[in-house]
Amino acid sequence: MSVQRFEMHKIELRERLEADPHDKEALFELGQAFMDEHDPAEALTWFREATQLDPDNACVANSMGDACSNLELYEEAKTWYRKATALNPRYSEAWLNMATILMELGNWTDAERALRKTIELDPNLDEAFLYLANCQLRQNQPTEAKKTLHEALIREPGEFQTYVALSDCCLRLGDLEGAIKACEDALEHVIEMEELDILIESLRGAGLSQKRVDAFRKKAADAMAEGRVREGRPVLGRISSTKPPRRKPKRGATLSE
Repeated sequence: MSVQRFEMHKIELRERLEADPHDKEALFELGQAFMDEHDPAEALTWFREATQLDPDNACVANSMGDACSNLELYEEAKTWYRKATALNPRYSEAWLNMATILMELGNWTDAERALRKTIELDPNLDEAFLYLANCQLRQNQPTEAKKTLHEALIREPGEFQTYVALSDCCLRLGDLEGAIKACEDALEHVIEMEELDILIESLRGAGLSQKRVDAFRKKAADAMAEGRVREGRPVLGRISSTKPPRRKPKRGATLSE
């Protein structure tokens, strides 16, 4: 949607609310519009009004959680995601969202439970497998994490973060060659340079030769020249990391979800 059409859509929603201040769908859609504009504070205002009119709507509760999460109000976000899953126990996206918040809060055990519930409800939410592996790594379960990561690669063979986590997992299991292979495979895809730098330093610390380090650096430089690079942040599997894996954009929500 163009910027002009987007602004017109917001005007239309405001006009609907002027005609009917109790139009809960217009309130919700206006909140979603501000989320799309990366303005979660304004979105929160409209979602709060929507939830006052429709307190038992799981989608509104989930969107409240999204806005709070974007504002780093993690405890409040957790409350709203819990409400969404209580209102609709089969709401897989809300379970996934709650898992990411629990990961932000360092509650790995409950995050794992939420991820297993997500996968049970919707095995096609592929990112749940990477998040689950990171929870397992944080709970010092590298063997289980490795199995989960292989499942993740079957589902999303081009996901750079999965290769990074697999390399880290192999290092924890004392498998340097497996870690090197995962790094080599990662370089065939879109690269997140910050994570690659951490990965290469981990491999160097585990005994990787300078010659192979230089070869990895050259491949990374080639990837940059080809435009196969994006900004990234360390994944949860790494001991030094405190942030969750990069989330995919949330799917468009509807009030009746």
